[in-house]
Amino acid sequence: MAEFCTCGAELPPDARFCHRCGKPQREEDFAEPAPPRALPEAERRAPKPPPAIDFRNRLALRAAFLAALLANLLTLFPYLFLAAPLWLVGAGFLAVYVYLRRSGQALSVASGARVGWLTGVFSFAIFTVLFTINFLAAARSGLFTDRQRLSQVPLLRDNLDQVVELMQSPVGMAINLVFSLVFLFLLFALLPVAGGALGAKLLRKN
Repeated sequence: MAEFCTCGAELPPDARFCHRCGKPQREEDFAEPAPPRALPEAERRAPKPPPAIDFRNRLALRAAFLAALLANLLTLFPYLFLAAPLWLVGAGFLAVYVYLRRSGQALSVASGARVGWLTGVFSFAIFTVLFTINFLAAARSGLFTDRQRLSQVPLLRDNLDQVVELMQSPVGMAINLVFSLVFLFLLFALLPVAGGALGAKLLRKN
């Protein structure tokens, strides 16, 4: 015997739902979804871990670049260039200060050193561009082969012949440029690291 739904539709055998109105045709036990597990109070109150200090941290990158740019601007002035190590240490310190003010995140000494490392990388990159441009311009103008002008530099006066001979060779000029950049990388990388670590230690107490 055919079965019919209350809406009048003829149902196929053993139908669980009406194909016309969707009304259930049998009472069945449907498993109710389990209620969501409540998190413990300690887990709800636990703060999120701070972001890592690396090249994916945009706030750290902005603070490091700002401090590096300021340090390089100071080195462009003739007399202020002599205090370049001080500006590099200060750049690492400044980067940590800016990061703390904008993020509100307390930094450990190691994290401050990483902010300083980012500052050193930016400082070296900016300085390398400026240094290479000046180096090539001086080489093109004949500065490195002008004995009269080189003799005015106290550090070169005793080895003037060797310096002129070295700079007259393209290979010698390239070697001199590479060694200069390696020395500058160590200088620009390590000093901001020290400034960043110092800044994290001092500013954390405040």
